[in-house]
Amino acid sequence: MISTIDSIIIIVYILSMLGIGYFVGKDNESQEDYFLANRSMPWFAIALSVAATMISANAFIGGPGWAYGSGMAPFMVNITVPFAIFIAMYVTAPVFYQLKVTSVYQYMEYRLGPISRMLTVIQFFVNSLIQISSMVFIPSLILQAMTGWSLQVIVPLVVLAAIIYRILGGIKAVIWTDVAQTVVIWGGLIFAIFVALDKLDMGFFETLGAAKDAGKFAMLDFELSISKTNAFWASLLGGAVMWTRYFCFDQAQMQRILTAKSMKGVKSSFLSSAVIMNVMYFLMLGVGLILFIFYEGKEFETSNQIMIGFILENLPVGIIGLVVSGAFAAAMSSVDSLINSMTTVFVKDVYERYFFKGQGETSL
Repeated sequence: MISTIDSIIIIVYILSMLGIGYFVGKDNESQEDYFLANRSMPWFAIALSVAATMISANAFIGGPGWAYGSGMAPFMVNITVPFAIFIAMYVTAPVFYQLKVTSVYQYMEYRLGPISRMLTVIQFFVNSLIQISSMVFIPSLILQAMTGWSLQVIVPLVVLAAIIYRILGGIKAVIWTDVAQTVVIWGGLIFAIFVALDKLDMGFFETLGAAKDAGKFAMLDFELSISKTNAFWASLLGGAVMWTRYFCFDQAQMQRILTAKSMKGVKSSFLSSAVIMNVMYFLMLGVGLILFIFYEGKEFETSNQIMIGFILENLPVGIIGLVVSGAFAAAMSSVDSLINSMTTVFVKDVYERYFFKGQGETSL
């Protein structure tokens, strides 16, 4: 279990997120400020925020474990990201941005009527509730194993922190805390790599070379079997649908993109977020390959135990707190985005549409 010092680091990290939420949101005066940051956000902050949301705590802990067993094959999931980004940049985002919608489901009513709009809103809430449940519960189980804290402490801590700084600062708090959380995630991964390589007394590329010799870089599998995980054709077809929905029509992603200052900022955000996300994902899988060499391919009961065990057994006091904060960061960056988008959709697509008709924009 982690030390008192590490626990303090985690608590300070969470309090820092609350402080950022208050600071960036104290000047919010209208819906435009609260939901779209008055379209004033820099593209690099949006890009980091979108990338942080895509890297959940499941990926932060589970990604290295996945690569430990399957090598770099899981990276095939991302091969259609460039296609989805192209469609978002040149087809969907320009329409949403020029119409100045807050919710993408407002556009649904423009094209297909109010019934279609409400049906898509309902599916959005159902899908979001399912996502939030997994994004909180699974990481909480992981954090419980790492910290020894009970689920009754961890679950409310993650959710309440995300809700509070989201209430304090709106979309600006979501974006800027995601920027900070991205830095924490990167720091945790880099420290893990550094410690593993130091104990192995091997260089980074030398270690990856050893993993390649063990067959961990075999990625392309063109078999048509539906039972094959991460096969090329399944990744190509399934990934195209998944990522197009995610980048082009997902409210949590599109709302942040719509906070950009211009269409040029929108495109820069999309391109940068895709690059950052893929580099982070590659790095997480790379940690798994390094740990495969570190543990000499030893069998573990579950894939999550690989990263958790390494953190608790090999990282020094203080650094453990940073890495666990990275797990918290990955969980909170996913949860805050969904909570924010659910709030926005409720206000714009339910409350104002059916209970506050014709009143225009409300003040905060």
